[in-house]
Amino acid sequence: MKDIVDIKNANIDYGGKAYGLAKLAKKDIPVPKGFAISNKMIFKLITNDKKAINNVSVFLNSLEDKLAVRSSAANEDGKKKSFAGIYETILNVENDLNSVLDAIKVVAESANRKSVSNYNKGNNLMNIIVQNMISPYISGVAFTQAIDYFGKTVLLIEYVKGTADKLVSGDVTPERIILKYCENGNIIPSNNKLINILIPSIQKIINEFNIPTDIEWCIDKNKKPFFVQARPITQKVLINSFTENANFWFKEFRTPLFYSTDPNNKIYYTDVILFFKNNITHAYNLNNKEKKCALSGYKNFTNPAWIKKYEEKIENIKKEIYKTKANYQNIVDLSNKEFVVSFFKFLNLLCKVGNIYNKTEPYMLEKIEKNELKYYDLIEKIGELRWELRKEVESTYHFLYSTLLRELSKRYKVNLFDLNYYTFEELKNLFNNIKVDAAIIKERKNGYALICDNKEKILLTKDDFKILFKTITKNKGLSGTIVVPGNIKGIARVISHNKRNLIKENNDFKLGEILITEMTRPDTIIACKKAGAILTDEGGLTSHAAIIARELKIPCIVGLKNATNLIKTGDFIEIEDGNIKIKKT
Repeated sequence: MKDIVDIKNANIDYGGKAYGLAKLAKKDIPVPKGFAISNKMIFKLITNDKKAINNVSVFLNSLEDKLAVRSSAANEDGKKKSFAGIYETILNVENDLNSVLDAIKVVAESANRKSVSNYNKGNNLMNIIVQNMISPYISGVAFTQAIDYFGKTVLLIEYVKGTADKLVSGDVTPERIILKYCENGNIIPSNNKLINILIPSIQKIINEFNIPTDIEWCIDKNKKPFFVQARPITQKVLINSFTENANFWFKEFRTPLFYSTDPNNKIYYTDVILFFKNNITHAYNLNNKEKKCALSGYKNFTNPAWIKKYEEKIENIKKEIYKTKANYQNIVDLSNKEFVVSFFKFLNLLCKVGNIYNKTEPYMLEKIEKNELKYYDLIEKIGELRWELRKEVESTYHFLYSTLLRELSKRYKVNLFDLNYYTFEELKNLFNNIKVDAAIIKERKNGYALICDNKEKILLTKDDFKILFKTITKNKGLSGTIVVPGNIKGIARVISHNKRNLIKENNDFKLGEILITEMTRPDTIIACKKAGAILTDEGGLTSHAAIIARELKIPCIVGLKNATNLIKTGDFIEIEDGNIKIKKT
């Protein structure tokens, strides 16, 4: 074994991280240029061996001005243990011999930390990687096999602006993209053009390695991708994407399923869950939809020209409604073919009315209402417009039920109320005398969930519906990302990383207590191993807390935002189905 080699020639003797990068490089996947140093040579460098130092100097001549010096320990990035965040990494090291040697010594010394032995006892021999430092526009991680709420395997990508160290450490809550696979295993691209740059290389990793892989990547300012780590996924990654950030929107008596699934209906186009139970529709918005819509509403309604056009739309749609209703007085005289055309024309009109009405929903006006004094007259005006539209919405709905659906029920011999449980596509098929099985209708009558995710609509019934309904409707108070599910009770202990007595707090941590912290770090490993559960303010599914909790198999919720403010040491915490109950001491 050579003491120092080009990164693409590194084998497993240079540690899991170096070996993973070598495998990528050999498959022509873009890896920053660099070299790997053996544990044997590191000892020589630390003891100022001139020949070893000269060898490093030669390799440095081929690299750029800024470097990354990273650990590649013998036990790092293995199939059972990841050692995520345990060893040192130093970024933006100047490419001069002394600076690089100093960084090598710091990384090598991290193998002797107490947190390392607390995490894992065994062979901690340190090898080191030195690579060109990429100045990333964005950087992040990708899990090639994550499990979504419905048990399907998906590609999970999380990223932040700048370097990925703050993502893995959990210092920020990342952006998240979940991509699905085709039946042939190919990744279905996202709407994010920048993220799509990664897909060819990730697809190659999936095809070539054929094991679940945790990939660290970055995209530089020239939109060129680089891959800086590839290791086996040590534990299953569970995503509860549809249960996160669900905010109550509305509750009303029965909304027809065919209306909710109509592609012309922009109200339920994306980021919405509709629950139907006991003849009541419960709607929840997802993925911070309110914030995005509030900006849009503020921009529109504070623009007099836009308001004028909006008022014109209202007047035009009212005229269209009156004209359409007048033309539908003799609906019974229409042939089946004419009736089909008329029915879908009216349904399209209903969608247009709803789309216009949706512009005045409360979440669209949130930013305006926060400036109530400034926009008092505008709020009054919008209120009047909303009321005027509401009357048209209700009269249009009433006409649909009293005239069109009754006629449809008679012509195709389907129970009037059963029609509410037909999807848009099923309703189209009904005009070809293809009816939905009675057992399916019965299932939907007992309750269903409609998840509106971009153009895709996912319909759940039975236990899937019940679980999701319970999770969403009872998810009050603290809300975050469930990394490891589980129900547990225990005493809270808050460990804040801005305190100086971390050693004492770790030592005082009792077995089974619930760790409350901004984000776990290597210096809280002792507490993590004793904890009955972990709750953090920050982070996502790829943060340090998430990785450690999955490996320790203890319940964990991250991204709670204010757990350290709401919970105090000594409080009694109960975690059940992702809900957090706090009993103050």
